[in-house]
Amino acid sequence: MRTERPARSSVLVTLAAVLLGSAAAINMALELHNHDVPMLTTAAAAACNFSTVYFVIRTVFDRRG
Repeated sequence: MRTERPARSSVLVTLAAVLLGSAAAINMALELHNHDVPMLTTAAAAACNFSTVYFVIRTVFDRRG
């Protein structure tokens, strides 16, 4: 069977989403760490922040329909 490769724009959108999501998660973790928030709460907030940024970028900019 032949598998289709994703479009280049889709790969770039995914890469941008991962990078921006990671930056947002790191920023959130550092900000909460500076305010003495417990580590588990910080990790959960950073993960939620990453997933939100990732899915918004993928939804808005992905051209696959």
